[in-house]
Amino acid sequence: MLRSLLDLIWIVIRRHKLLTVCVIAGVWWWWPAAKPAAPARLQAAVLADGFAAIDRSNHVVEIDPDGARRHEFTVRGVANPWIVGFASRLGVVWRDGKQVAAANVDRDGNVGKPARFGKSVQMMCSGMASNAHRFAVGWTEPDGAVWFVFGPTSSSRGLGDLEAHSVYEDAAFAGELARPTFCAVASAERRVALLWNDGSKTQMALCDKKCPSIPARVGLAKGRELVGFGCVRDGCVIATRNGGATEATWVGVNGKPQWTKPLRDASPDTRVDLAGTGTQVAIAYATAAEPVIVAASRSGELTPIWQDAADDVPSIQWADGRLVIVRHVAGELVSSVARVP
Repeated sequence: MLRSLLDLIWIVIRRHKLLTVCVIAGVWWWWPAAKPAAPARLQAAVLADGFAAIDRSNHVVEIDPDGARRHEFTVRGVANPWIVGFASRLGVVWRDGKQVAAANVDRDGNVGKPARFGKSVQMMCSGMASNAHRFAVGWTEPDGAVWFVFGPTSSSRGLGDLEAHSVYEDAAFAGELARPTFCAVASAERRVALLWNDGSKTQMALCDKKCPSIPARVGLAKGRELVGFGCVRDGCVIATRNGGATEATWVGVNGKPQWTKPLRDASPDTRVDLAGTGTQVAIAYATAAEPVIVAASRSGELTPIWQDAADDVPSIQWADGRLVIVRHVAGELVSSVARVP
């Protein structure tokens, strides 16, 4: 019986060599030991007295202003949180079902009682605002409106300081919106910047407690895929994919492009992380060799400011002249700080 079965298998292998090769390749690809685990993506944030970073295992490392590790813990009981600086220490923001929740975290990783925002979250925005002034995290609702919850990076009242607003609260045409398929949030000095697509349009708004009554329409070339967003007080850089090329476009607060340039040597599918500094926008991305960070200026210069070995594209944030750079090196979280104006 066994011999007959082996003979049958041998006949199938001889007659269907291509199928056999495909099956073997599929088993090799599926087998857990055959492929390395993807590195956890990091997210950096600005605290009142330094920085912090979190990975996908919810492991948090607090970092002093010079880049040295200060304290480590694991956030418990929350899935996929953003870390933020508030209540004079550290907090988390996360999607909790149909709402967005925010809470304090103690030094052992225990999450406090959350405040909740939103009615029926459709999509969380990419990126976040995080600087010495405030943080913000964004999302979209079924009516197409883009919302954000924000609060001061350092506060003595904690959750009582948090507010949520929509970019369309003062717009007469609210309720007649196309549902975005992309949105992003970034710091713009003391304001929060939001970028989203709205049907065939890409729009942008820089908000304080209120947003402009009419968002700025961004004049990007057609066919561009939005992949990143970073701002300073009076301008933003939008990273886009144009076929196999990754480009950076500087736009004014009115949405009008001032220049577009390719990110030199960028890998075709690179993730892009951006952070506004005092006068520039830092852009981190992957190349075939090592990840790099360049500083984009309003005049159109892309100046290299960092390059080093890393498993992934660094997550970056800026405060008080310091750009924190967090990444994995051989699976270990590494942090450093570069002086950037």
